[in-house]
Amino acid sequence: MFDAIEPGGTSVVCIQPKPLVSTKMIQRVVAEYYNYSVADMIGPSRSPRVSWVRQIAMTILYHYRKKEGDIYSWGYKRTAQAFHRRDHTTARHGIKKIERIALTNVELQLELAEIRQKLGL
Repeated sequence: MFDAIEPGGTSVVCIQPKPLVSTKMIQRVVAEYYNYSVADMIGPSRSPRVSWVRQIAMTILYHYRKKEGDIYSWGYKRTAQAFHRRDHTTARHGIKKIERIALTNVELQLELAEIRQKLGL
């Protein structure tokens, strides 16, 4: 946002739209934050650490798209598809898990805030 002066001395507030944060950008920033590759994060691994990173990325993506009022009906199914998951319940489980833990885990709250800040959210 910035102020501009029009001819005649009238002050006008100009609002610049926020740049769209892509799914790939969210995946990349989360993967880098936790020192993983995007390929590891969206791959088939079920290891607890990789699943944790994937669930965090899904949570950030899901809430960002919902908040932005994405023109598509963004839900668990689309979130799961973005991470090459076959079933929307996988995304729902992961997102709910991160939301539940973040309610009481200050360290996780800080990590989520840092990631969102890196993304400009």
